[in-house]
Formats: sequence, C-alpha cells, structure tokens
Amino acid sequence: MHNREYMRLALNQFQTGDLDRLYQGSGEWLQLTPGIFECRAARVMQPAIRITELHINCGVQIRHSVEPWRLLILLVRPAIDCQILANGRKHSDGCCLVVSGEELSVNILGAASILWFDIDRRALGGSDRNGGFVPVKCVLPAGAIEWLTLASFAAEALADERAGRNGLDGTDGAAIDAEIARIARSMLHRARAQAESQADVNREKLVRTALELMWSSIEEPRTLREICAAAKCSVRTLIYVFNATFGMSPMRYFKIQRLNFAHRRLQRADSGARIFDVAADCGFWHLGHFGVDYKAFFGTTPRMTPRARPAALFQSQGTEENLLLGSIA
Repeated sequence: MHNREYMRLALNQFQTGDLDRLYQGSGEWLQLTPGIFECRAARVMQPAIRITELHINCGVQIRHSVEPWRLLILLVRPAIDCQILANGRKHSDGCCLVVSGEELSVNILGAASILWFDIDRRALGGSDRNGGFVPVKCVLPAGAIEWLTLASFAAEALADERAGRNGLDGTDGAAIDAEIARIARSMLHRARAQAESQADVNREKLVRTALELMWSSIEEPRTLREICAAAKCSVRTLIYVFNATFGMSPMRYFKIQRLNFAHRRLQRADSGARIFDVAADCGFWHLGHFGVDYKAFFGTTPRMTPRARPAALFQSQGTEENLLLGSIA
C-alpha cells in the first residue's frame, strides 16, 4: 500500500505567468531575457517535503516571500555563459540559496536547471522558546557537499516516480527523509552564521525605494535622474546597485518589468481589449515602438499573444534526460 502521494507535473512552452501554477502562493516571476519562454518541470510530493525540478530556456527573476515555518532550498545550475545574481553577488557555476522567513530573490540571466526543495520546518523541529522560527537567508557556494547529497536524493525520488516505483517508502524512505532533515538543519545552521552586512541591507533598501518610485509612476515613467533625486542617491550609485542586484541598469530593468506587466495583461485580457490601452497603462505611448520591443522580447506580437491556458497534468511517458542532476552528480 502506498502511504505517500506522488504527482508528476509536466509543462511545455508556457508563458511566465503560468509559472505561478507550479507553486501554491508563489510570488513574482519575471522573464528577463528575450525569447519564447519554455520550461519542463517534474515534481515529487511528500508529507513534509516537495521536490521540484525545473529546466528553463530563458532568464527569469524569482521573487517569493517565504513563511517562517517553511524552508526553501534552491540549487541552481546555469547553462554556459549564464550568470546568477543572488544577494548582490554573481555566480557563474551555480549556487545554493537557503531562505526561510525572508524574501527569496534570485535573477537567472539565461537558461538553467533548478532543484527546488520546499521543506516544512515544523517537521525538523528547532523552533525557539516562543514556538517561532529564526529567519534565515544566505547563498552557499557551489561545490558544497550538501549539494551533491541533496541532488542524489532528488535524482532517486524523481527516478522512482518516473518509473512508477514507491522507492521513498519503507525503511529506505525513512532513511532518506532523515538524511534530508539532517542536511536541512545543517544548512539552517550555516545560514544563521552568515549575517547580512550593513552594506547588503543598505543596497536592498535603496533598490526597494527605487522600485517603489518606478511603479508609482508607471504610466508616465520617470527619468533616471528624477528617480535618483527622489531616492536621494547619485546616478552612479543606483546603476551600481541595480547591476549588482539584477545584472542590468535601472531603466532596462524597469522596461523589462513593464513589458512583462503588459504581457500578462494581454494574456488575461478578453477579445475586446485594446492593445493601445494596455500599452499606455504600462507606460508605452508609442504603439509602434511597443510592438517592436514586445516581439523582440517575447517572440510574438501583442495581437498574437496566446491567452492564458490551464496547466496540463499528465503522467510521465518514458525516461527523460535529467540535465541538472546529471551535471551535479
């Protein structure tokens, strides 16, 4: 008798907004690099842990507010010539993000493979005296032994699910659960020891202030100098913190934000919606320039943008190549 619930989720060639369907209560997903966004995904569900494997072909930004009782561990392996920016630092050979009770924020500037561990911290224990959980947020370097161990467990879980086996049940399953819990506690301990510097805190505060100023005037975008004057910083400083955080200049990042906003609006719009109205609401007043930028970024015209469709759930057929796990293990 199976006492675990397994689910296979496979999606192909779906738009950025549809990523929200992968995770309950997920935050903001933003396409960062041009191209028709495609993704493959697989998932294993267990009572206290959810393992999701993603393969993406375009750069994305992931922003997600993580509840204190949850622990998110992201193992990100970028393709060649792709960079990852997390906590203001660049990584070209992969990294591991450990977040709980804080905001997860990572920019992936190109194709990548991701292993997403969503763990219930209540199953790990270790709450404080008041029954709460200490928030953590850090980025561990590539090559840590925990990477290899977690990747091997994920590979076994996904392989068993694809083959229709119940490999995580019984004695072996209990041993795997215990080992994942041990590694998660170890990562939490390391994360607590890596407190953010005051410079990191100031950088995040400035980025947050600048973004609030940008979005407050989305229909009539402010100039860079106007944003800097309102944020009380120099142009050079703002450009530096945006390049460190997002890998691009402030104005380019906000233009990509507005293009994504328009893209999602068009996906959800009814047949009678006017493209000009959507473009104007997103700060694009020249329809011709908007159409050129939109097609260059999303690979389709605003008029031909497909409407959002339900995610497809179906069973795995055959064995698929595991790009991420094969490269780490």
